[in-house]
Order: sequence, then C-alpha cells, then structure tokens
Amino acid sequence: MIKLSFLLCLAAAPSDCRTERLQFVDVSVTTCTPGAQAQLAFWREGHPGWEVRGWTCRDHVLPAKEL
Repeated sequence: MIKLSFLLCLAAAPSDCRTERLQFVDVSVTTCTPGAQAQLAFWREGHPGWEVRGWTCRDHVLPAKEL
C-alpha cells in the first residue's frame, strides 16, 4: 500500500495549512511519484481555494491489528 501525503494551505490565509493523505493499493512508490501531480490536480478541482505546498509518496505498512 502506498500513501500520497500532501500539505495544503488556504490561498486566502497561507498560514492555515493541513495535511491530507490518499492511499493506493495497486501502486508502487515508483509509479506514485510521476502520477502524483495528476492525482493532486484532480483533488484540487474539488477543493477550490486550497494550494498544494508539497507532497510525498511513501510505502505504508499497516499495523498487525489493521491487517
């Protein structure tokens, strides 16, 4: 499982930021990295007023109780 984490800030209040995450099951870090920009553009279409300040793709290992 891969997690795309991205930092968002309000365009009208740049100090008001939060982190969002998207999880992908059939994606590797190698394919997440180039595909992330398209995913983030799609996310932004539904969330006007927010700016993406940074993002990262990482392997996400589930704790044993979540398996």
